[in-house]
Amino acid sequence: MDTDNTTTEPTNDELNKSADISTVIFQSVLLRIVDDLTEEQKEQLNTLMAVEDGEAEVASYLKEIVPNIEELIQEEVASFEKEAAEIMGEQL
Repeated sequence: MDTDNTTTEPTNDELNKSADISTVIFQSVLLRIVDDLTEEQKEQLNTLMAVEDGEAEVASYLKEIVPNIEELIQEEVASFEKEAAEIMGEQL
């Protein structure tokens, strides 16, 4: 019987950092799209964002109103990774 499972659960600190990064990327995407939204879309988005644990609804709504949302997210992730790599390079 193989008991050499070395996978470990992420620490609370790691989970918090991941959540912080996700928030930064989400905010960057919102900044890119907000000017293109109608007032009605902005109101609906604000309503959905105010709902506790409404992340799935927000994501679904954004996919509905912003056809290229996945592309924008990937661009923001790449930008974040590039900036992080530059900062880490400066610290070495």
